[in-house]
Amino acid sequence: LLLVMPVPAVYLPGNRHELMISEPRYRQLYDDILMTGSRRFMVTSCQDNRLARYGVIFELEDLHEISEDTQDRVKYVGVHSARGRARIVALENPQVWHDQSTYLTAAVEVFEETPDTMPVSSSSRSAGFNGAVEVEEQEDMRVSPLSACLSDIVALQKELDEELRFREVALDASHFWEFCGLWATFAEHQLQVRVRDLHAEVRKRVQDWMQSHPEEMEGLKKDLSALPEEVRDAGAQAREVYAEGALALRSAFQQILQC
Repeated sequence: LLLVMPVPAVYLPGNRHELMISEPRYRQLYDDILMTGSRRFMVTSCQDNRLARYGVIFELEDLHEISEDTQDRVKYVGVHSARGRARIVALENPQVWHDQSTYLTAAVEVFEETPDTMPVSSSSRSAGFNGAVEVEEQEDMRVSPLSACLSDIVALQKELDEELRFREVALDASHFWEFCGLWATFAEHQLQVRVRDLHAEVRKRVQDWMQSHPEEMEGLKKDLSALPEEVRDAGAQAREVYAEGALALRSAFQQILQC
């Protein structure tokens, strides 16, 4: 049996992650971890009140209590290494998913990650984007085609002088999950840049409209509906792009996690 923490995100093996703990049931989870000395639990994604069957094993590396600093809004900040994948076989207490009286526990199948699929060390390394980790010098047979593809992408991005691109040091990646982590972070940055550009366009359209309609300034301070519908729609589109893009990324990497 393992304790289970659902989160609105998809984590991949091989990286280190920080969690801030505020909910009473998860405060209790960490209290119990500290009491029993078992530092491992399962983290899995949840979306629209649905729990993903596949997740990762988190191992607690460091924990700080920050209740006084946050007026008890957050109790713990924990740093964890994502050690490998796991699959929920059966929930032991499914009723608490709805009443939130305590945390979930489950019978779990743990997939043993071999050295060629999982970096052994959990210490961080600055490679490409955040998320790469130190690895043993062992070859992952899945990496050769990925490495060749990434090499082509790095060269093309450099040739096109793209604003957002992989650094050449990313080519040092040598394990499957390391590549996945690099690509996930890159895709997230791409989405953020796209949304940033949309927001910049909206701000420009608002400024242009205000300059041509100075008499509407006072009303605009009280009610944004004074803006033209096309300007308001552009702002809504930026929010939708981020929400849809984030959901698509989560779905894609959840599928990889389940392979």
